[in-house]
Amino acid sequence: MEVNKLHNEAMELAELAFIKKFNNDIEGAKLLFKKAFEIEKEIALYTHNNNLEEPSRSVLLRSAASLAINSGELREAEKLIALGLSEEPPFDIAEQLRNLLEEVNFERHLKLKGISIDMSEIQLTVVGPDVGFGMIRSDEFLDRINTFEKLTQRTAERKLGKPFREKGISKEIKKNFIPYLSVPRAASFAITIKFGKPDFQLKIPGTENAIEIIEDILNGIEMLNNSNEELLKEKIKDEAYYRNFTAYAKKLAPDGEKIKIVGFTVTRDGKEKIFSLTRKKVNYQY
Repeated sequence: MEVNKLHNEAMELAELAFIKKFNNDIEGAKLLFKKAFEIEKEIALYTHNNNLEEPSRSVLLRSAASLAINSGELREAEKLIALGLSEEPPFDIAEQLRNLLEEVNFERHLKLKGISIDMSEIQLTVVGPDVGFGMIRSDEFLDRINTFEKLTQRTAERKLGKPFREKGISKEIKKNFIPYLSVPRAASFAITIKFGKPDFQLKIPGTENAIEIIEDILNGIEMLNNSNEELLKEKIKDEAYYRNFTAYAKKLAPDGEKIKIVGFTVTRDGKEKIFSLTRKKVNYQY
């Protein structure tokens, strides 16, 4: 079997899938992720069954598991991760496999019974050792809520074409994006955020649709999570706004120890879309 050739083919398909995902072609992305996963799984199992040397075996199992998650094949990802951890992978690969397992569990946490997310709402979920059964350290939670609120307001200013201001946010923007929070759910710490405004507040053209602003933020976060800074720079051409966006994303990001995953769920076209932020704070650049 031509392992390297097939692996490169899988990675090319995955790259195309990410591009489709960024362009909001979710179904097209899933099909490509599925093809990439099937190829990577085949070569990962081949290297395992034929006892190829490490770290090749573990790296390919980790890669196949990651593609399985992107394909929505959570059970397949779980089995590949277990297979990788059952051997003696290098320490850093073992940690990455454990992080992927956290992500699989996170995806399951998001399917909370009896909870529906409205089109204008977003669910924030935090997973990690500092998260208990419906409890979390206050600073880990409150800091992220405040950061997401500011990021929403800054994004609204940017989309309205307002010049970047070093300090403060327009009072009108603040009044149009007031966060309301649900009661937290247990297991992973999950809450629903809905941005509202007083009924008597005058509307500012371009700020009525919080859905578009949230979508803009989540697409940008996903680009950073996948180390696609250049793609984000094309999206946010103003350097000041770009640096500000990256700074806020870093504050939202997990540290990899106390908090492993920060996730967002929204509903679009009747389906849930999940954005999981796993890239550690220390890996962000401005």
